[in-house]
Amino acid sequence: MFKVTRNFRQTHQNYSHCSGCSLCLLVCPMWRQHHDSRFTPQGHAKALQQAVKVEELSETIFACHACGACQPVCPENIAIIPMFMNLRQQLAEKPAALGNVASIQAKWLENATQPIEKIKTSSGFLADNHLRQHPEILQQVLTLLVKTTLISDNGEDIIQAMHMGVEIPSARLERFLHPLRKLKQLIVSEGFLYTNLQQWLPKVKIRSLGEVLTRLPNIHSKLCATDLYIIECRAYHADFERLVKHYDQLRKTVFCQFNLDLQRIAIPTTSDNIHDHRQAKWVLEGRQIERIVVESMADSAALQQVTDLPIVHLATI
Repeated sequence: MFKVTRNFRQTHQNYSHCSGCSLCLLVCPMWRQHHDSRFTPQGHAKALQQAVKVEELSETIFACHACGACQPVCPENIAIIPMFMNLRQQLAEKPAALGNVASIQAKWLENATQPIEKIKTSSGFLADNHLRQHPEILQQVLTLLVKTTLISDNGEDIIQAMHMGVEIPSARLERFLHPLRKLKQLIVSEGFLYTNLQQWLPKVKIRSLGEVLTRLPNIHSKLCATDLYIIECRAYHADFERLVKHYDQLRKTVFCQFNLDLQRIAIPTTSDNIHDHRQAKWVLEGRQIERIVVESMADSAALQQVTDLPIVHLATI
């Protein structure tokens, strides 16, 4: 079995180095939703420092949205998302989680019967399920991504397993990665796998869909100062030190607003509760805009609940 790790930086610390500075609370959607430190990165780190058993954290560790906003602001370079994933793995090994494990194992058996894809281009695109539910937008994306193959196996069961803390069989992971190893570039529309893909495919350039599209002149030129541009936060935070420079340059040339705070952290539009719209409202608070441009259709769905402003995908502007 293959245990997933989500490293943010090449050098990072574990929970024992948490000083309780609370900087992670300022960007954490769980803190904004619950106002309860038990749900925050700091709360979990402090609990682990006090040798709290993982069972006592079962109410809170699956609430994390894995947006990754906490990691760039942590002054101790703590690998916060891997901390949560490790706790989920420990819980998934308990008898109470056997039902969840069985459901994901059934998907792996079904996937094992599918032929391994042969990719003829040097560029591939992993489209998440939210984008695949909008075939007209997906087709527009593929039109813009010239000579790029849509990958049939988008690893959705692997993402689900990671969220649940279920160990991924080596055979399933190899089946997913095998056709991707020959690529020169892999573009992802949803960044949950971004860091792991960088580790699993060290010779492949991993890029977010937003970065690739905003480098196209015909897309870049259509952004304007009255737009609010919503960055897909997981890929952005996973590659923060590089992408913060890209989006800062984009801001200087097109003058649009972004879902960024003063620390250049991307504010997520969602939390663990899909019926709680405070995050989406927070993103829009106090802004004078005429249009919202999104990189992710998941963000579009969240924002549609709180505004009548036109919301368009980056590929369709």
